[in-house]
Amino acid sequence: MNRKTRTKRIITLAGIAIVAMLVIALPVAAETWHVDDNGAEYPDADYTRIGDAINESGDGDTIKVYAGTYNERLKVEKRLTLEGVGQPVIDAGGVSGVAHHSNDAVHILASGVVLRGFTITHTGSTAFGVSVGTDNLPEDIEGTIIEDNLIDRCDEGVWFTSGSTGSILRRNTISNMDKLSLYDKDSSNNIVYLNNFINNHDAKGHVFAYSTRNEWSSPVQMTYTYKDTTYTSYMGNYWDDYVGEDKGDGIGAERYVPFGGSIEKYHYPLMEPFENYGAESGDPMSGDINGDGITGTAGAFQDAIHLIKYSYGDPDYPEIFDNPDCNGDGTIGTAGAFQDVMHLIKYSYGDPDYPDLYPGV
Repeated sequence: MNRKTRTKRIITLAGIAIVAMLVIALPVAAETWHVDDNGAEYPDADYTRIGDAINESGDGDTIKVYAGTYNERLKVEKRLTLEGVGQPVIDAGGVSGVAHHSNDAVHILASGVVLRGFTITHTGSTAFGVSVGTDNLPEDIEGTIIEDNLIDRCDEGVWFTSGSTGSILRRNTISNMDKLSLYDKDSSNNIVYLNNFINNHDAKGHVFAYSTRNEWSSPVQMTYTYKDTTYTSYMGNYWDDYVGEDKGDGIGAERYVPFGGSIEKYHYPLMEPFENYGAESGDPMSGDINGDGITGTAGAFQDAIHLIKYSYGDPDYPEIFDNPDCNGDGTIGTAGAFQDVMHLIKYSYGDPDYPDLYPGV
């Protein structure tokens, strides 16, 4: 090989290497996948089964699932948005769980998953409609959003494990469970509000909760219309076995007391199913604390992660926050950061219980 040939080859290899590095460096754009069981709603759908779309998808992708019945049990191990269009049905087939969570209808094992707009039904014994995390994962499952679903006629409804944190459960109807509608195994910093818990049969009632570290009402006061009158209040959940009196605005005067009564009592119970309230502020978390341009619930979660990482000195998270203990409660670290963000959100909406500790925000 002569010098000219060698030089040309070196230049070619260098060019290939540069192109390869550029390709590696480029961020992968999120994709949207379409699933239709029979092609009637979306003839150009990519798949007829949800599981196939999950297998093909990547972190950050959206999977739109069109009306139909999908006889599947799903395991979600990527950061995905699963969005039902026309209330598709996930039918778990009535298969009983042999190993723990082996036959849950939807088992979420990644942070940042959104599950929205489905009917989830027909799990067998010892299986859940939706479960988040597992006790054996090395890392927490953070920022799950489960909203606008009907979870019906399962053995049990929703499971939050001890590794589930920072999740939102809202605007769901959880009904006709053979056992518990919500099992909360020592999870933390989750928010549960504007859900209906109806006709669940276990003698323990709707909820069995080990944890006292979750919010069971809206994070901010919401404006809503109830019986043709407009009110503003925090809003909890509708429990069909609640026996308290209406304090005059569609909110119960006494807290809802779950099984046992000693773990936790749930504030602001709704007197009727949440659909009867015409809430005008369905997504109260609209601030952008960390300046990333993302608002709403997902933005609030990112704000919380930003604050958590900043408080631990992550160099990728610069000092936007003058004090890692923003709300002055003396609590720092992960738990403190979550409370700081909740405090800031409530302050930004003028909650009188949250004074101005944030000059310049």
